[in-house]
Amino acid sequence: MSSNNCIIYLIYVVVVQALHIVLVSGARVLPVSLNLSQLDFDLIQPMKCLNQACEKYQVPHSYLHIEITETVVAENRERMAAIIRSFQDEGY
Repeated sequence: MSSNNCIIYLIYVVVVQALHIVLVSGARVLPVSLNLSQLDFDLIQPMKCLNQACEKYQVPHSYLHIEITETVVAENRERMAAIIRSFQDEGY
């Protein structure tokens, strides 16, 4: 895994870990938005990484709101429509 891949993956894990800490503390949890860019999709599989982190830290997907930059959608609308549906089907 290249350093860029590791950094992106680490960001996902840290966000999910933070949600986990808040959940186990009993405090009120607000959903967190993650903005995914073309780079995210080029370097890693965002949904796979997020699913793994959520499973490991027992964080429901509904606490993550996925946003996808317009440039990603504009480049391949059909592919992005399928990816968006996949995220929605997983509960994000």
